[in-house]
Amino acid sequence: MRTLERMQTPLDRASVRWAVVGSVGRLLLGGEDTPRDLDIVVWDADVERLEALLAVRFEPRDRPFPGRGVVIPAPDGGIAVELFAASQGAQASGAAPSDTEMWDHCRRVDAGGLSVMVAPPEDALVSALIAGDWDRIARIAAAGGPPPRIDYLRSRLRAVAAA
Repeated sequence: MRTLERMQTPLDRASVRWAVVGSVGRLLLGGEDTPRDLDIVVWDADVERLEALLAVRFEPRDRPFPGRGVVIPAPDGGIAVELFAASQGAQASGAAPSDTEMWDHCRRVDAGGLSVMVAPPEDALVSALIAGDWDRIARIAAAGGPPPRIDYLRSRLRAVAAA
């Protein structure tokens, strides 16, 4: 929670649209997991402002979808932070669905004195399926938490198929 609190303040002050994803997101939604890092998705339009604020540079990456991201090393015993950009439309590669739908389905979660947006856990399943990462699918399933919303999962998979 220290790392999340450390990131929340500058992101909120800069009015960056962001949400927690990955294992920390699943924890916040009631699942059980052991996070290795804190994954945060940010709106693509906010990347330049965020780069200036945090003195980082988003670089091309291919996980969970092709796009841009940056890893911020863990300070003082915390966990590393991975920031990645989510586009407002379909990714250029066609591998990822439009993230407008993802933003519309984020949930506000209050935990440990923080109030943060958490991305739908179904998106982690979609990216693992795209990558054929069966180990990751098994970790997501084993973590528990809320059951997948089948209609949303189906919509995200259809978007990928249509891209």
